[in-house]
Amino acid sequence: MRPFIFQVVVYSLLLWLLNWGVGQYLRTYETRDLVETGQFFPALRWQEYYQRKDSIDLVILGSSHAYRSYDPKVIGQAMGLENRVFNFGSSAQSPMVSFFVLKEILEIQRPKYVVMDLYYLVFQEDNQLRNRRYNLDYMQSGPTRTAFFRDGFSVEEKVLLTAFPTLVYKDYLKPKFNKLLGRPHMLKKKGNYQGAGFVSNPDTLSMEKLKYQNQFDYFDTEISAITDSNLGYLKKIYDLCHRENISLFFITAPMPEISTGKIEDYWLFSRLFFETTVQLQSPFIDYNINRFGAIKDTDHYYDDDHLNAAGARIFSASVADYIEKRK
Repeated sequence: MRPFIFQVVVYSLLLWLLNWGVGQYLRTYETRDLVETGQFFPALRWQEYYQRKDSIDLVILGSSHAYRSYDPKVIGQAMGLENRVFNFGSSAQSPMVSFFVLKEILEIQRPKYVVMDLYYLVFQEDNQLRNRRYNLDYMQSGPTRTAFFRDGFSVEEKVLLTAFPTLVYKDYLKPKFNKLLGRPHMLKKKGNYQGAGFVSNPDTLSMEKLKYQNQFDYFDTEISAITDSNLGYLKKIYDLCHRENISLFFITAPMPEISTGKIEDYWLFSRLFFETTVQLQSPFIDYNINRFGAIKDTDHYYDDDHLNAAGARIFSASVADYIEKRK
């Protein structure tokens, strides 16, 4: 019996070591292949932040609507904050992730303003391990990263992240295999990293695709999907900003009017955010409700969800004006 148990232990250990080695190799698709071609935005963003020597006066938080819509250069020039605006948005960034991102920022910087973009879909159940990991993996070791790992991930996710990297990075198996065979292995480029966390895309989506190939035709989200936990993290962000004497602004970046029209009862989400921000005594504007004619569906979106480079410039100038009038 003992030899059998010994063999099981040995084989289990070998399998675990194989899993660890393969997982670390797959991870290099992020840390090497995508970073070297300027396509892995989370790593580029955090690397730039930690290497930065200049102070940051304005920070932007939120989902891809944040990092693709708020141009730090435009906002900085308009507010007299050249090179002092940084965009910390990341894909599907929930309020919980925004909270820990802000805490990590405050380990080094003391901004005067925080802009948080409110996108209704990230206020639903926070079960996107990948998008939370994108920030955790590239934060420096320290108290905030420790707290983020402790409080932001389930027990199962912690086990995956620490012991089973092959499962965490399994989506990179095909491109890494293609690379070994000398085949094309890079993902389709989704924009250009412009520095200070901002990503732009010069393309313009056709009206035909916007009308007839729109992802919002397939969403059926109700106001009940918004979780108390996510709303609670807005309060935590407000409290953190209040303690640090930081002015906090809540904004919803515009989507194509056609897309917004496909979201049933969108006004209910906007009203919930408005009522929440009133309680927090912080300004809020939803550009899907308070539209302005300078941004058009025909010219200023690269997909059915995000502004293109031209649209981001126009929107960012409006954001700077909004903050200036209310700071």
